[in-house]
Amino acid sequence: MNRPGAGGLRFGMFAVCVIRDSEPELNKGKAKSLYDLLVTYADCQGRDTGQGYPYREALAGYLDCSPQTIDRAAKYLEQEIGLITVVRRKVAGKSDENDANLYLVHDAWLIHGMPAPADTPPQLVARYGHTVPGFDVEAWMAENAPDFDLTGWTAAHEARMNAQQEEHQERRRKDRARKRRSETKKKGGVTGDVTPMADQSEGGDVTGDGTCHVTHDVPGDVTDDALSTVVALEPVSGKTSVADAEGQGAGGFARAGAPESAPEERELEGGGSAASGTDIPTQRTASPRPKLVKTRPRGEVPGFEAVRAAIPSSVAAPGTRLYSGLHRAINELLTGDEAAGVPRRSPDQVIARINRRWYGQNAEERSAAGYTGDDRIRSRSSWLAEAIRRQDCPDPSCEDGEIIGAEMPCRACRERREEERRVRQTAAEAAARWEAETDASRAAAAAADRREAERAEEESRIRADLSRGGVYGAKLEHQVAKHMARWRERSSQAAQQPAQKQSAAEPVLPASGYGSPSDEYRAWRDSQTATLPAAIARARADKAARRDTPHDTGVNER
Repeated sequence: MNRPGAGGLRFGMFAVCVIRDSEPELNKGKAKSLYDLLVTYADCQGRDTGQGYPYREALAGYLDCSPQTIDRAAKYLEQEIGLITVVRRKVAGKSDENDANLYLVHDAWLIHGMPAPADTPPQLVARYGHTVPGFDVEAWMAENAPDFDLTGWTAAHEARMNAQQEEHQERRRKDRARKRRSETKKKGGVTGDVTPMADQSEGGDVTGDGTCHVTHDVPGDVTDDALSTVVALEPVSGKTSVADAEGQGAGGFARAGAPESAPEERELEGGGSAASGTDIPTQRTASPRPKLVKTRPRGEVPGFEAVRAAIPSSVAAPGTRLYSGLHRAINELLTGDEAAGVPRRSPDQVIARINRRWYGQNAEERSAAGYTGDDRIRSRSSWLAEAIRRQDCPDPSCEDGEIIGAEMPCRACRERREEERRVRQTAAEAAARWEAETDASRAAAAAADRREAERAEEESRIRADLSRGGVYGAKLEHQVAKHMARWRERSSQAAQQPAQKQSAAEPVLPASGYGSPSDEYRAWRDSQTATLPAAIARARADKAARRDTPHDTGVNER
């Protein structure tokens, strides 16, 4: 069945916070993809798919899945997230045939950054309400959803996110371990201790770790049981040979790892030896950790102590050393950079910048332990260092809207503030226009519902009156249709001409639309319908009289 707009829109607006949500269940199935697809069918103002007609089969085809998967994704978005509401519809006039579902998308307030409407699902407000600046989620819950357990929902959500974070950390740990093993194999590293391959006899023993891979047996004469296997690493230049294994008779031992020129390895004593002239590389003995580099003490430019005393105690307690990045950032502001055209700031200007960044952006609250927003500050010192380094104005000589040394306002800052004001005004106008259009749409829908209810009531009333008068079958349907056509005509005339004075003989509905009929109209309607059965009875009597008197002129049947 083809519908207007069944192909969807060429563009759509979506909530960024939903797309960036890392909830495992939201990303595991087709839920997020279904939301993206419904956006292309939803009206930009009403945020519903009333004109799009997205059938389940079409959605499944676009996402390369089955209609049952679409149903599961829609159920998750509706019940768990509260992002959509699914309205099942029937084909007009065919109660046994399903039509395309109507999907209501509750993301308009997230897109425009406005407080959530009163009919928004509470689980959606609990999940994404913190992304709207200035929106009090707890106050909204107390007013519009007092039965919703916000504390329990928040605890369960944090537990899920913590479990996901632990899973990610475990995966990264395994990836790092796998990478280290791979690098060890490529470099020929040691993976285990080498042990003697021959059984000891007559009390012989082998000492020293053979910390290298076994590649071949040591050539040469072997006396008694001093047989050991040796390992060679990757070839490098050097003249270090395999250690001679000296046997001290029955109680002798073999020592590995000594250089070829060692005097204790040259002279063989009684008991024999196993010697080798094979050259192998030495093992790497350097530590993999980087070498410590001694640096000069941090310098402090004039005015540093005054700035240090003004730093919030939550960032660095008095008397403690500053984070190196923050120390360096303060020095850069106090010294400036003449080559780059950056003038030096006075200590008062640096202190004012620190206060603007820290207190103006609610850094104290955002860095608290219980804060769970997306803009949470994890490291106070690192954040403050980057914040005071950041220059809001493209002019490096500007400080808080004034040019340093010129004592004049910054033109770029003034233009930027004006642009921000225009953007805020445009956003406010768009929000007001959207709210007005939404109210008008709801009012029109309510008026249409009232008119339909009145039509059904009027049709039921006239049908009951005619049935009591003895009218049935096709004649009943004809009389009902004729009466309802006159009723609709009177209603439309009243809606088109609200100021026209109504006729006293036949009053109609008021021009206020499709509201409740006036008392005057109800009285007239009752007077008309009360005489209808009597008129029908007279018509039947006249018809019977005409049958009895064939030459009678007769009376037209009403």
